[in-house]
Amino acid sequence: MLGELRKKVLEENKDCPIRLIFANGFQMPCRLVDFDENDMLIETRTYEASPVLVPHSAISTFVPAVQK
Repeated sequence: MLGELRKKVLEENKDCPIRLIFANGFQMPCRLVDFDENDMLIETRTYEASPVLVPHSAISTFVPAVQK
């Protein structure tokens, strides 16, 4: 189950550029397409394949886009 805070941040950043940081330190710039209780659907050029399904459990940090 998604916590209320995580759900709020994901909803606010849907269809926006974000950066995912994984437990091993790998950082992936992407765009959040959709999400549910277990996974996030993202678009990224990192793997030259989109969309990519990423489980919430694989992510250590979610960095929203910088709003200027």
